[in-house]
Amino acid sequence: AYPYAALCDILILRSFADGDPIRDHLASAVNYMVEQGKFEGLQVSIVDISNREGLVSALNDFKGLMVIFDCHGNHGGEEDMAWLNVGGERLDIWHIYQEARVPPIVVLAACSTHPVEGSHASVANGFLESGAESVIGTFAPVDSAHATMFVVRLLERVATYLPLVLKRRNYSWREVVTGLLRMSYVRDVLDLLKDEMRLLSEEQYCRIHVDANMLINLNEDGGWFEKFKASICEVLGYDQEQGDLLWRNNFQFLDSMLFVQLGKPENIIITSSDF
Repeated sequence: AYPYAALCDILILRSFADGDPIRDHLASAVNYMVEQGKFEGLQVSIVDISNREGLVSALNDFKGLMVIFDCHGNHGGEEDMAWLNVGGERLDIWHIYQEARVPPIVVLAACSTHPVEGSHASVANGFLESGAESVIGTFAPVDSAHATMFVVRLLERVATYLPLVLKRRNYSWREVVTGLLRMSYVRDVLDLLKDEMRLLSEEQYCRIHVDANMLINLNEDGGWFEKFKASICEVLGYDQEQGDLLWRNNFQFLDSMLFVQLGKPENIIITSSDF
């Protein structure tokens, strides 16, 4: 168990070439949220690293619970391991525990850190081997804008949602991330319906979105998905058969499903106060 205050110290490790077009995507979004007061209570540090020594030094200097990697990633197929691109080099993070302290929570905002077409030697598994309790990895290449939004929503959830629910009970990290993944899926579906398929109005989009988030967060309703689907079918005037067809053809796999939570996140319990 960890007090909530320990979760508020967050490290972002960034490694991009100076001219990389996505270099500032996450940093700019995080800094904007800080300036707008959306991350009140969080201490977010962004540290640039260019080699393994810089990574080890940054991890050893950090005493918090969560580190976020903002860089490129890739893998070597079924016969080789995956890696993070740090300073233009393929960084193998297996056995990094021999050199550095790995915090309990690792978030990998990089491509293919637990690739479905790769070997067991993924970046995510490497961090689990080095002592992380929870790792958020990616099944395939991810769009930088989507990865940025995912991290921003995660930090906002820590800053805004957790203090509210901790007044009722302790909360596991599994619940934090599971709720985020569900809300991300809801948003992916609604964005597609409104912006690309043009089947929802702005008012319908907002109402369904709020109702779904309430089911997921406030009510912690195990039937949130069926109720979310039913609310869309009601607005569109679809019966169950039409609704099932809509889902099979459009919403079986969306961008939010590229992120996966690994490890034993249920073992990380966040409490409201020191003990």
